Amino acid sequence: EGFTVDVGDTSVNEWLADKLEAIDARGAIQSTRTWGFLFGGAALLIGCDDGLEASEPMRPERAETVEWLEVLDKRKLWPLKHYPDGSVELWHVSASSAYDVHTSSIVHESRLIIFPGVRTGQEEKDFNNGWDDSLLYTLHETLMRFDTGWASVGNMLTEASIGVFKMSGMADAISGGEKNLLEERLRFMDTYKSVTHSIVLDAGDEQNKTEEYNRIAATFTGLPDVIDRFILLLCADIRVPVTIFMGQSPAGMNATGDSDFRAFYNRIASQQKNTLTPLIRRLVDVLLT
Repeated sequence: EGFTVDVGDTSVNEWLADKLEAIDARGAIQSTRTWGFLFGGAALLIGCDDGLEASEPMRPERAETVEWLEVLDKRKLWPLKHYPDGSVELWHVSASSAYDVHTSSIVHESRLIIFPGVRTGQEEKDFNNGWDDSLLYTLHETLMRFDTGWASVGNMLTEASIGVFKMSGMADAISGGEKNLLEERLRFMDTYKSVTHSIVLDAGDEQNKTEEYNRIAATFTGLPDVIDRFILLLCADIRVPVTIFMGQSPAGMNATGDSDFRAFYNRIASQQKNTLTPLIRRLVDVLLT
């Protein structure tokens, strides 16, 4: 839904809104947030021309304005130097162009706004070089089960009805070296089945042995409930209601889905207030300095 900034002055609000639009702040923040979830962290590089090296602390008061924003996922960011408290002071930033020209530079942490991934324990962060886990890391097992479940359903549908051909004396014929005759018989049946959509069998008589062909249909009783459980498991792990993720109406008597929507939007509001607002405020502070 985007965001607005109110500093209590109409003229400043209008200038700030125009500036945020000029540097595509909303799009950059959305992309950085997306890559942060996907890769376990990302950063927004602030293009502030303050006359200092990128490795020096940013002095926005020395620059006229912020000229651009660049989105970097964690694959392009490597901690180079830390403060005594363990936080990163200098980052090694790598980038590549469409012409496969690779560049790198040392960037001070004040020029970056770090967007986190999913909440990760400190021990796991240390293992990840200071970064969070990807959202897909926590969903991997659930996604595998979901994919396996749907693939199994597809296999069941292709084998929903299986033909069974019974031939008296087949085992004796095979052991007697008549395997080729049996294969020829099966090919003959397949040909007629394909051309005339019918099966030609030996009716036999009282002295002669006969053939029999039946189709056995698979039962799908309870399968829809199993599929629904897979969907519920996936939605529970990604914390998105089924009504939103699958676009289906709430099920059950007097079901409106209000509680699902309320819990979902409360969680989004919490992320907006506790995670995104401090990050956006940092950018706004630089613009207003």
